[in-house]
Amino acid sequence: MNNTITIRQLPPNQWSTYKAIRLEALQESPLAFGGAYHDEKDFTEARWREWIANVWFAYDGEQLVGMIGFLREPDNVAQVVSFWVHPAHRGKGAGRALMAHVQALARTAGVKKLYLFVTTTQKARSEEHTSELQSHLNLVCRLLLEKK
Repeated sequence: MNNTITIRQLPPNQWSTYKAIRLEALQESPLAFGGAYHDEKDFTEARWREWIANVWFAYDGEQLVGMIGFLREPDNVAQVVSFWVHPAHRGKGAGRALMAHVQALARTAGVKKLYLFVTTTQKARSEEHTSELQSHLNLVCRLLLEKK
């Protein structure tokens, strides 16, 4: 691992890469998502090609380690969806890089409110990590709202 996290979007013809990481995430953290593995495993290629347009991927070197989705809504609102980092890479900067990327997308798009919904069953790897992540996300949201 070279500790250089890059964020990139994949073209629609790489839909199978997105499908693989999404299904892995659904199996590893099933309560963290609105969808379920047993439903999404049978989605069509067309659906995966459509969804990939709203997802960015974190790479550590050439290794895919996480993803985040950004969905625009009316009235300068957006949602963070499908935010997941592989367990072996948590706490190493991929989540921060993904969120920073979405923050930049939101600013560029003129978003005034950015929502990240979590379930009450989601757990961080430690209390310290929970506090650190919440502080970072609060900062992201404050910065977005200050940029009018």
